[in-house]
Order: sequence, then C-alpha cells, then structure tokens
Amino acid sequence: MTWVDGEKVTATKLNSWMPTNTTNSYTYLVRKNGSDYEAYSASGLLTYGGSIDAGGVDGADAAAVIQAVFNTNPQSVFFKAATYDLNGMTLTCASPVILFGDGNSKSIFKDGTINITEGTWADTGTFIHDLQFEVAGNRVALHFTKVITAYIQRVHITKTSYSPDVPSLWLTSCDTFRIEDNWFDMYQMQIIRIDGNESKSLPVHIIERNDFGSTAVAFPAYTDPWQVAAIYIADATQEATFIKDNIGYLNSENTFVYSIAPYTWVVGNNIGCGKGKYTVDLLGGFNMVQGNYINAADGSLGAIRFKTGVANDRNSITNNHLYMGADITALSGLQYHSVISDNVVYFSETGFDLTNCAYNIISNNVFLLSVAGTGLAINEAGTAQYNLFIGNYFGVAGAYLSVTAAALSVYNHNFGYVSENNGASTGTGAQQTIAHGCNFTPSYDQVFLSERSTGGALAYQSAVPDAVNIYITAVNGKTYNWKVTNRWGFM
Repeated sequence: MTWVDGEKVTATKLNSWMPTNTTNSYTYLVRKNGSDYEAYSASGLLTYGGSIDAGGVDGADAAAVIQAVFNTNPQSVFFKAATYDLNGMTLTCASPVILFGDGNSKSIFKDGTINITEGTWADTGTFIHDLQFEVAGNRVALHFTKVITAYIQRVHITKTSYSPDVPSLWLTSCDTFRIEDNWFDMYQMQIIRIDGNESKSLPVHIIERNDFGSTAVAFPAYTDPWQVAAIYIADATQEATFIKDNIGYLNSENTFVYSIAPYTWVVGNNIGCGKGKYTVDLLGGFNMVQGNYINAADGSLGAIRFKTGVANDRNSITNNHLYMGADITALSGLQYHSVISDNVVYFSETGFDLTNCAYNIISNNVFLLSVAGTGLAINEAGTAQYNLFIGNYFGVAGAYLSVTAAALSVYNHNFGYVSENNGASTGTGAQQTIAHGCNFTPSYDQVFLSERSTGGALAYQSAVPDAVNIYITAVNGKTYNWKVTNRWGFM
C-alpha cells in the first residue's frame, strides 16, 4: 500500500500480524514490508521507517528503525517474522523491556548486537523470547548490563565463525536471571559469560534446559579454558547459579562449565568434555555436581575438577555417571569436608584423585575400567588423610583395580578392596610368614595380636609387614589370633 504520513492501520489488521499463540501486548510492532522496515505503535500508527521514512527514519535501514523504537524506552516490542540485517551495529535498549518474536526461529537479527542496559523500573523484569540471532564469531548477540531480573527463553543463537573469549550471550553485573529453553549452535567457543559484581545479597541464577552445540571444526588459537567454556562464570560474586537439565553436544575442545564463583550447582546435565580441559571446572567452594552424565573423550584432562589452592571445600558430588576415555581422571582437586557418593565411574587413568584431600566421605560409588589399563580407582597421595571410604565397589571382570590409600584414612566394607582380615595360628618358636589377604600394606600398628591360651610368651611381630605378608614369632605351641585392619577401622 502507499502510505501517507500519519496514516494508521486498523486494530484488526494489526492484530492479524501477531502470532496466534501469544498473550503478549506490545508498545511497538516491527515488521519488514517488501524492502522496507516499519514500526507501528499499538494504536496502528506507522511511527518509524516504511516507504515514507516515517519519523525521519530511513525505512530501508533495519537498525535505524529498531533503534528509533528503543529510544522511546518501550515496554514491549514484537518483531514480525523477517530477517533484520543490523549491518554490524550495536543497538541499545533500556531495561525493563519485553522483546519477542514470531517463534520457531522466524524473527532473525543478523550481524548485530542487542544491548540491554540498566533502566529505571527496578525489579520488574526484562524478557527476551522467541528470537534468533545470526552473528560472526567476533560479535556478541545479546549483552545485558546491570539488569535486574532477566529472562531469556526460546532464543536461538547461531555463530558463523569462531572467535575465542567472545560470548554469544553476555550478562554483566546482572542480578537474578533465568536462561532456559534456548539453542546455541554452529561455531560456538565461549557461549554464556557471566561477570561483573552483582549488587543483590541473595540473587538466584538459573540456566536450564538449553541445547549447547558447536561445530566439530578445530578452534583457532586460544590460551585459557574459560575462553571456550559453554558457561563461564567469571566473577566470584555471581554465586548461587543453578545449571540444570542442559544438553551439550559440544566441540571436542569446549569445556562445559568454568566457574570461579561458589555455590555453583551443576545438576542433571548430559554433557561431553573438551580436549585438554575439564568438563566441569569449579574454582569456588560449596558446589554441587549431581545427576549428570559426563562423557570425557580421549585427550581430556578429566570430568570434574575442583581447583586447589583456594577455599574449595564443602562440595557434594553425587549420582553422576562419569565415562572417561583413555588416560583421563574422573575427579580431582577436591579439598575438605565434601561428600562423594552414588556415582558410577568408568575410568582408565584415575577414578578419584584425592591428593592432599582430607575429611571427605566417599561412599557407595562403583568403579569400573572404561578401557584396558592399570589406573587407580582411588589415589590418595601427598597429605591426604582422614577420608572415609564406605560401601564402594572396586572391580571389573578379570581385573583388579588397585587403590593407593593414605594411612590415616578409613576403608571399610568395600567390595573388591579388602581392608580387614583375621585368622588364628600356632607358634613354632620360629618366625612365621602369614598372608594377610588385604589390599594395602599395613604398618606395625595395623596388625593386632591376642593370645588364645595361657602360658608362654606373647606372640609378637618380628619383621615389618609388607604388601602380602605379616611376620609373627611365638613360642612353640602358643596359639594366638591375628587381625590386620585399616588403622581407624578397628573398632
């Protein structure tokens, strides 16, 4: 139609352009009409762009029309199905605002960034949903700055090239957000970045039911694992983040979560591990990793790492299925006062590396070999001590999995790892060699002797125990009991 400045469309016509399944109202409706872009007010007035360049805005320039709308601080904007080529521009809109599209990846922003900034209506929420972004690797699709209560739902972000340390979705100094049911694909390196100090004392962040994908093409050069993290939490104040029920079909070089913030909960995700990196890399304490399926490919460093050298304690690692490729450690870096239970671990290098770890409970885990090897189910090295291992299964058909155990830790009631054995013998007057049958090398004070009859000198240890035997001397005919047990397991 031929427009006249100030002419309106009818409410019936305007409403017919809306998707049938939406209940959203809008301040502006933006659409593409032929080669022109048009922005209508809720009353039906062509306010910006179009063939008449309404409002003094070039209708052929999608970025100019949309920015003109954003300059009015709209409450909500609906984008009719079309491709909106932003020509490399960054468009800025104040929070709070609702931006929504036609659904099913029909409303597409191409080659541009939408920047949502701090507004004046505190705590009312910003909603972005049912939109698609197609951007080059060196461009952020959506950037939120100092936004309170943000919701990003059913957004599809595609990158057309790789670029390290450039996220697709970036939240800076934001308080309380929910990122759910979104789709990230193609050339993704760093996907979601959360940084900047937050001001609220008890924010809650939720990243849920998203599909993370990345093309299986070699990445360009980069230096740090956080540059290629699907989720990178870069500020220690961005705590209390729930990362749950996501799927990660990532490039072999991606890591899934890299967080320096405490209280990061990684729950119920199905994810893979990056080559030369860890799948879940947590540098703060008070974390929970629960109910995940983690498949760490060959060449990865491991499934879960808690970085040492920081106050990284009081973590919970439960109900995970960890499948490790060749020469990969499932869990490492844990420090103090944590619970590791009910996990199934397929490993080849090390199941749980507990070097320098203390005061942890490790219970009801299953350790099996993923590929042929001579790895350790448990490695307690350095100053590891006072860890409690109960009810774990160490075994695989035809192979025995050895355990390196700290002397001051407790191994009780584990299947496939004998931590206690006993028997009876009668002295001969000479040193006796008795196989103790345990899967650790006992010290002198882990061997206990008691007499069974009166008379004669007490039996005693006449040589240092080794990995196979204890050495006892008793007078001829002296009967005695012997027991070998983990130090604190003898109760």
